[in-house]
Amino acid sequence: IPNPNNGQMQLNFEYLTGKVNVSVYDMRGTLIDQFQTLNGTGPNSYLYTMKQPVEGIYFFVATSKEGTVARKVVIKR
Repeated sequence: IPNPNNGQMQLNFEYLTGKVNVSVYDMRGTLIDQFQTLNGTGPNSYLYTMKQPVEGIYFFVATSKEGTVARKVVIKR
């Protein structure tokens, strides 16, 4: 993920395989988006575009059978 970015980013799921559930939270902890993707083995990525990007800090939480990974993303316009 380029950090900071403008709301369009490449999410990389190197260590997560199978069905990956991704939740996106704003800096107040409010869930603003969630989606699923299906990853094979090896490096995988997902192009994500925020529907209405507003400057701020967001948290992306990805969960699969291997566990949970969380990343902080800064949006600047």
